[in-house]
Amino acid sequence: MSHSNPPLVNESFVTVGSAVGADVISLPEDVSTWQILKSFFITGAPLTVATISQFSIVTVLLSVVGKTLGVDELGGATLALGLINATAFAFAAGSCGALETVLSHTYGINQAQTGGRGTMYMYGTYTQRMLIILLILTIPLGIILIYADVFLEYIGQSPEVVHFTGRFCRVAAFGIPSIQAFQVLGRYYACQHATTPLSVASVVASLMNPLLQVAFIKLFGFDGSPVAWLFLFTGIDCGLIAYAYYSGLYKQTWAGWDANAFRNIGQLVKLAIPSMAMMLSEWVAIEVICICAGFAQPFELAAFSITMQVFGISWGIASGIMILVTVFIGNAIGEGKPVLGKRIAKTAIVLVFAIALFDVTLWWSLEDHIPSLFTDDERVGGVYRRLMRIVLPYHIFDTFQSTVMGILRGCGLQKIGALVITTALCIVGLPVAFILFFRVKYGIESLWIGPFSGVALVGTPSYIYLLFWYIDWPNLRPHEEGTQSFEEDSYSPRRVSVEGMEVVVEVEEENNHSRGVPTNGDNNNNNNNNNNNN
Repeated sequence: MSHSNPPLVNESFVTVGSAVGADVISLPEDVSTWQILKSFFITGAPLTVATISQFSIVTVLLSVVGKTLGVDELGGATLALGLINATAFAFAAGSCGALETVLSHTYGINQAQTGGRGTMYMYGTYTQRMLIILLILTIPLGIILIYADVFLEYIGQSPEVVHFTGRFCRVAAFGIPSIQAFQVLGRYYACQHATTPLSVASVVASLMNPLLQVAFIKLFGFDGSPVAWLFLFTGIDCGLIAYAYYSGLYKQTWAGWDANAFRNIGQLVKLAIPSMAMMLSEWVAIEVICICAGFAQPFELAAFSITMQVFGISWGIASGIMILVTVFIGNAIGEGKPVLGKRIAKTAIVLVFAIALFDVTLWWSLEDHIPSLFTDDERVGGVYRRLMRIVLPYHIFDTFQSTVMGILRGCGLQKIGALVITTALCIVGLPVAFILFFRVKYGIESLWIGPFSGVALVGTPSYIYLLFWYIDWPNLRPHEEGTQSFEEDSYSPRRVSVEGMEVVVEVEEENNHSRGVPTNGDNNNNNNNNNNNN
């Protein structure tokens, strides 16, 4: 179904029943802090389960490859997955940060105007636009993966490992569309609070993963591993699409493929580029310090790898809150309650801080046992404990940083977020790590000290300033089709009214005046004048 004219978000609202499967949540401005916390836990728990399940897919894949095939195959698969994360996953997840902004705002406007009972077909149109953007990115990303082994061989990587890396990447390149669709579908569900299907799909995939890996490796050898990985993500996508169709979830948001998806793509790209920069800055920093760890002693590299696993799991535990803060703040802004968004932001920060303290306590109490799960080498255990003295406090600052990034996405302020996180990690953090590790020879601890110092000394003060002084909370406005797109340095005086359609009428009359077209008010005045003349 296509629309002949680009619709305003408001014009696409028609009163219908709520979609099946999505919890309609609209927080009043005087909502209690307890109710905000409850909403975070109820809606965020499935997202946390989904994130941890997704982490397990890579861990299990590498475990099966290592035990079934060999060391070179394991090294090749590890390097290939790192490249896939830094390209296909990072670009898709980063770009979809823009989708979180526009979808959460659209959902909030629908809540304000129809109480969540109306259709919001612009929601589907925005989703289609992001699919188009990511489809265009598929070509350069695919070329990078297909020829990744040529570059790795050029810089002197082990020929045996590079051989398997190239084989894995060439098969995985065909899975880029599946990865991108998975990221889009995740936002499509999460921004309308339908998080349970995401967790179910991820858990089922994590359970199927080892079976698929073993079966396909037996059938096709090493090449079976990326084939199984490709089938797994394609299956997740198909399952989520099928659920949206058979549950009726799509009825509120999808009116078929829309020709308007090809219009105004530039506005979404303007949000997507800084969103991508926010994601890539952190992922690039992590990938670079992992590469640098390869220059350390083998037992130090092993300890560093264990801390990376712990760091990732810790982030996953709080991920539900850090993802949902974007959605809830975006909803509040869409409903015309931006000050409520500030309360949501503060609540999320306190909640994530509490979770981070729990993580620190948990890993500190288990520090003598974690290394033994991977190796019996006492040297690894000793280095692991030294590294965790840095990793644990860094985790507290990192979760704060991730939460603020979510808050900025909800506000549509991706540009300033990208600037700060790039400065903290890439301009300050990485150089500090390089100097300490390669010049000062301080040890492998340097690789964690670098990003920690960047986030603690540059990022954290900047984030506090942004939250309490920079963001003009009362004047934040939602992104709407047909209005000026987000600009961080200027806010339109136009505010969203809970009367909904009356706002559109007023704006249309203003536009008609500016074009010299008679409005309803002008027509009424003319009629009165005619009557008086008669």
